[in-house]
Amino acid sequence: MAQKRGITIKEIDKLLGYKDTAGHWFRKDSGSWGKGGSIPLPDNWFRLKEILQFDDIYDRWVTETHLVLQTVKPHPRGKNPGDVWSIKLQPFQEAHFATFPEELVKRCIEAGCPEGGVVLDPFAGSGTVGKVAYELGRSAILIELVPEYVNIIKKRCSNIKEIIFV
Repeated sequence: MAQKRGITIKEIDKLLGYKDTAGHWFRKDSGSWGKGGSIPLPDNWFRLKEILQFDDIYDRWVTETHLVLQTVKPHPRGKNPGDVWSIKLQPFQEAHFATFPEELVKRCIEAGCPEGGVVLDPFAGSGTVGKVAYELGRSAILIELVPEYVNIIKKRCSNIKEIIFV
């Protein structure tokens, strides 16, 4: 395609500020995992269209497909956190038989709830999820049916705005 317009792939790279990137956009093996083809970032797509005088026929596919793929964010530590987490048990003095370690709850909230988001714990128990959520800048909705546990939650989560007991 670039040859038809009288411009080389190296020239496209130079115009877009890349080295050896545009060539991947013109490979015929794109879309298969492990091969070298790719599609340009949306900003690059619009600049490439100008350079090669493309019409708008592929705009929606390139921008919507690629933008959706870009929403998958890498892990903040730069890698997969692993299949097995080594988290120490944490003692809890109140009368609750199954208290989560705060580190376990922290990792789950950080992985699944954005800052300012809301965490739902339908089995609040001792309130660990609510306590850790507030510490991490999230809100929490805690649901608990056992009245004795509601008192534990009140002690641990001083930020509670409202408790509804059913």
